Amino acid sequence: MKRLILALCFVLGVASPAAAEVDFIFNIKPLSVLLSSDIDGFRVSRSGSYSYQSETVSGSASVIPSFNLGLGVGPKKFKVDFTLGSGLLHNGAFDGTFVQGDIGAHFMMGPITLGPHLGLINFSELEWSSSSSGLTFDTSKGSKAGLDFTVGKKISFNLTIDYISVDEAMVKTLDSGWSVNQSSIDFSGFAIFMGVFGRF
Repeated sequence: MKRLILALCFVLGVASPAAAEVDFIFNIKPLSVLLSSDIDGFRVSRSGSYSYQSETVSGSASVIPSFNLGLGVGPKKFKVDFTLGSGLLHNGAFDGTFVQGDIGAHFMMGPITLGPHLGLINFSELEWSSSSSGLTFDTSKGSKAGLDFTVGKKISFNLTIDYISVDEAMVKTLDSGWSVNQSSIDFSGFAIFMGVFGRF
């Protein structure tokens, strides 16, 4: 992480105002997956006099489609991009939303760009959606870092591979009679984002 920050600072220093161009950028990443090992096996259950109900997460994958807007600054050979955006988290048991801010460098090699990036991410409105247990979670904040790759010109294919590290989301509310097998859940893990990137 420290080396990535230093590299981005170097790029910012090289991109002098005299040589800089300013671009409007966006990316839409509907094909995105977050792999969080801690969510596998999370269970919500309820016992009654003559019944028992239990629901358990099986697997570690969540879909996290997102949309981002921002500005790119720099000469033709490389750009420093600043974006803000939001997205959804869903995996069949959990639902939530997130907002994120990002700074990254794109080194131009013809129709291909490649570079590091880092950012902040905030998961909120996390809730258990598959039953009426009333289970919700506190906000989970953290950071992300990885590599971004595009192929194309103004409109291009975009692939991003990140590691997302966030605080554990603590159980916030749970209806009477229900119980959980752990008091918090950690959505940290590797993420793969695929979609469309535009630069104008």
